[in-house]
Amino acid sequence: MPNNEEAKKILKSYKQLIIRKQQMQKTINNLESAIQTAKGSNLDQNGFGGCNSSVAAKIARLVDLKMQFEKLEMQIYQQLLEIEKVLYLVASAGVIFANILYYKFIEFKTIEDIAELLGYCRSQTIRIYNKALVNFYIKYEEESHNATS
Repeated sequence: MPNNEEAKKILKSYKQLIIRKQQMQKTINNLESAIQTAKGSNLDQNGFGGCNSSVAAKIARLVDLKMQFEKLEMQIYQQLLEIEKVLYLVASAGVIFANILYYKFIEFKTIEDIAELLGYCRSQTIRIYNKALVNFYIKYEEESHNATS
């Protein structure tokens, strides 16, 4: 029998990547700011910027983070494509299933927000959501099996 928790785990991994991207972007912004501040404070008496090991280390870290950031963006894009492919297959069982999962796991809306969007009560939305998870897991497993065959 399909496992709703496994479906949630698969779908939640996308959100975890998005959170990691946001954290990494914040770190990059902080490093860029620190480098700019360090460059400004390292002016010598003639107004030329001196280069010290602290700034060089920050620049090296920034370059490394930006490369990791690009890889993470590619991973996010690939995962989004994979999820959307499965959601397309889920839509064959009911467009509402795909819509609810998209709202929940791609747009990060709450069940209450989704119920309001669709004009359903909360309990009805939860029932449909649980059926959608079952359908997602079935289609995901089928797609995974087809990819390895």
